[in-house]
Amino acid sequence: MTLSVPELDEAVDSFSRAFGLAQQGDTRLNGDDARPRRALLQADNFILELIEHPAPQPWPDHYRISDQGFMNMPSVTAMRSNLIALSPLRDAGFTPNGKPTEIGVFKVMYVNSPQGFSVEMLAARKRFWRLSGFKPVCAYLENTVWIDAPLARVWQDVTDHQNMGMWCLFNGTVVQPGSGDANGLDAVRQLSFAGLRVTERITRWQPNESFSYSLVAGAPLKNHRGDIMLCSVHGGTELRWSVRFDAVIPCTGTIMAWGLKWIFARALQRLKQHLES
Repeated sequence: MTLSVPELDEAVDSFSRAFGLAQQGDTRLNGDDARPRRALLQADNFILELIEHPAPQPWPDHYRISDQGFMNMPSVTAMRSNLIALSPLRDAGFTPNGKPTEIGVFKVMYVNSPQGFSVEMLAARKRFWRLSGFKPVCAYLENTVWIDAPLARVWQDVTDHQNMGMWCLFNGTVVQPGSGDANGLDAVRQLSFAGLRVTERITRWQPNESFSYSLVAGAPLKNHRGDIMLCSVHGGTELRWSVRFDAVIPCTGTIMAWGLKWIFARALQRLKQHLES
């Protein structure tokens, strides 16, 4: 998520203290002294990007919140006895709109940051996650590994489709170079193993941060999406690999997700050993 903020240092301080978000690297420019300052705050499974715009343009006439952007940012946790802790929020300058509201499947309230951003605080009962939308209906798998190597080096190896066989079960071939970067956006790669051939397309590309890909052909899956995200953690690199899909053959999604999770976990351990050696 990206927020355009009037004063970067204040926003970094308040969001970091209120929600325990860790800043990734130093506050920096977007590669150009003429562009605004930017900071990245890392949570368990998302990144909040703050970009400083001291004098933003006013909203146009008849602006609606649905026209652009999002209504609020969410902070979601599994339901615990303490539910929603307000002390860290107040200490960081956040103002609650009222008391937490209990509606059965979760407890919810809204708070406002010192700069006026709305944050939804939600404590969801885990047994109702599917009902309240926090458990994917599709098949889903996720693996995370920490690698004692610089982020740029990890990015170089994990995006080298042609040489994936060094750490992955599948051997890779780039059958269509991407635009700008041969391994980047719109690149088409073919993965092969034991007679199986799978074709995938790179659908999203943020250098040294993350990329996404989708299945083109070769497996009984639909609505497929894979995401690989990198961030600097404790002097090394944390890599998160998640995949979601619907199985074409009914009732096979869970089994396929379990098998792929095991395969990808082994691949990431091989990548870790390769880079750390």
